[in-house]
Amino acid sequence: MLFAMAVLWGCSSSDNDTYQMTVLKDGSGTGTVTSTPAGIDCGETCSAEFAEEAAVTLTAAADDGSVFVGWSGDCAGSGECVIQMDGGKSVTAIFTTPSSETLNLAGTYATGIFDDGAAEISAFDPLTQRLFVVNGADGAIDVLDVAFPGSPSRIQQIDIGAYGGAPNSVAFSTPATGAGLSAVDGGLMAVAVAADTPQEPGKILLFDADGVLIREFAAGALPDMVTFTPDGRKILSANEGEPNDDYSVDPEGSVTIVDLSGGVEA
Repeated sequence: MLFAMAVLWGCSSSDNDTYQMTVLKDGSGTGTVTSTPAGIDCGETCSAEFAEEAAVTLTAAADDGSVFVGWSGDCAGSGECVIQMDGGKSVTAIFTTPSSETLNLAGTYATGIFDDGAAEISAFDPLTQRLFVVNGADGAIDVLDVAFPGSPSRIQQIDIGAYGGAPNSVAFSTPATGAGLSAVDGGLMAVAVAADTPQEPGKILLFDADGVLIREFAAGALPDMVTFTPDGRKILSANEGEPNDDYSVDPEGSVTIVDLSGGVEA
């Protein structure tokens, strides 16, 4: 829940030579807003009048255990809010309470390969408790058993080079009922594969959870990101279309969409 301070305004005299600000507090976080020139210290003093055309700087300070998020209304950003009093203004100072959730290291797996892209993109299958990791150095997908997170281990390596290219990205969808597989079948793994010559069309390889190739699909030049739609019925690939060194070959970037709604063999 956010904590908000709304700054209200109004005219305080008949000749409009001053304007009034009022600061309201609401929410789970706490903090103060002060002004330069002096007038608002909210805290306790939450309204003040300022001369017409005066430049008023509002400063927000969060209390211990809260965080100032930023301004909205007539101010933006998260620094000092400077208001030119040429009329009525409305500003909100937003505070929040940080989450108490923390991330703790559960375990690690080392490929033994340094500085060569040996553990890049990963995808998780919650049914088999397996993690599929792009190993660019070996041109493969490493399959890790993470059923015991404190001691992950590699149980399989899928040689993507055997299918004529190098893996760039991996995604997993489970259960794949929308693609003609039952929940017993586990799910589907998609791998974006670049051609040996990156300017040539790549492909998307479709595997089952055991690493058995089901089918392959043509993609654009240098597919470098692959994902499933949330319902598992389509695969999307972003194809970079990277030129060669002298730009004599410069393929277009593209997006590949694979429709699995009729089943993986359709």
